[in-house]
Amino acid sequence: MSGFSLEWSGLDEFVAAVRGIPSVALNAAGGSLYREGEDVMTESKELVPVDMGPLRDSGHVELPMFEPGEVSVTLGYGGAAQDYAVAQHEDQSLNHPNGGEAKFLETPLLRRADGMAERIGADIAHAIGAQQ
Repeated sequence: MSGFSLEWSGLDEFVAAVRGIPSVALNAAGGSLYREGEDVMTESKELVPVDMGPLRDSGHVELPMFEPGEVSVTLGYGGAAQDYAVAQHEDQSLNHPNGGEAKFLETPLLRRADGMAERIGADIAHAIGAQQ
């Protein structure tokens, strides 16, 4: 009968690295989502209707929020002027004499949606590869 032997050195380091993948992946996803949000907001600020500027100035991207096994990034407009922001965004019949348009946040988000999963996935893969 022939025997089989396997010796693995560094098993503890391997196990630690594998256990760390979910947190590395989640952190990478958070950073990637934040960059995507910033790109959407940059384009959005070129489309937002401008009267005196407070609506455009209220545009923001929040830092990633981490929950067990998930991450999210919130972006938007309005703050205290939320009702005004919603009306400007949703009412496509409004006239914007100083430029801008309705759907000023939705339009750039939809433009970036194509390929977004791939970009985020590449960032995660890079982070996992860099960890190992």
